[in-house]
Amino acid sequence: MEGIAAISRFFTSEVSNATGSRQVFIERDGESTVSSEVSSETLVNTQTKLFAIHFAAPWFNKETGEWETIAYIDRDEAWEIFEPNLRQRADNFRNLCQIALSDNEVFNKILIYSSAMNSAEDLLIAFEFARTLHPLKAGAYKDIQTTLSKLPSEIAQLKLHSMIFIECPTDLEGTVYAAFSDILSKSGFPISNKQGNAAYIVTIGISENEQILQSGIFYSPTLEVTIAGTGGSVFSYGTTFQRIGASSAAVAKRRAYTAIADMVRNSFPIELEKGVRK
Repeated sequence: MEGIAAISRFFTSEVSNATGSRQVFIERDGESTVSSEVSSETLVNTQTKLFAIHFAAPWFNKETGEWETIAYIDRDEAWEIFEPNLRQRADNFRNLCQIALSDNEVFNKILIYSSAMNSAEDLLIAFEFARTLHPLKAGAYKDIQTTLSKLPSEIAQLKLHSMIFIECPTDLEGTVYAAFSDILSKSGFPISNKQGNAAYIVTIGISENEQILQSGIFYSPTLEVTIAGTGGSVFSYGTTFQRIGASSAAVAKRRAYTAIADMVRNSFPIELEKGVRK
């Protein structure tokens, strides 16, 4: 078993070194950065699944008094086993990029390219494993790294030309407006205070559904969000909140709008990701 362990350590070391040494483009809060660290924890914690292992004829070592053998991997055989997994990941990534490229709606391009970026880390680790396993045949997947190196600047340029105007006619001291503005601006979208300058309009509809009861003032708000460009709606979602209240009308209302803003900050990025058209 020591031979298998040695092979496993070799592959883990090679993949870790290769992945750690290359430049990786990461986007956080709308800014593209280059990092030389790529999920080292993932690599350490991920078991190296080895296959196509063969053993030489055993021999008896008189000095140790043990039978010994040599473990080795048949690279061609192992590639036949491993390559379908890599191909599926690569095809999914390439498919997303192709859909984004052929979509005429810029907002959709941004969402789909971003989705491709978010799904690429495991693909890159698989690619580095493939290069260690069979460098020649792994060359068929070199385009993955090339495409990924270009995507951050492509997304940033698309966002730069996708200025957003936010309209939120029902609000409390700009609480909900600020939540949407923060998320979109940190994602790299420029925010305009003039509708005529915007490529996209985010319309936020809030129904308070106020109830005045003996025990206090209660709100059961609903939220409807639509993002529209010149060609019409490109994204929408809505949600209903459970009843929120207090004995004081002012406190009840503030609690309701705070709950809406908190939900927006937590879920709106996720809803955008779900909104990717595939």
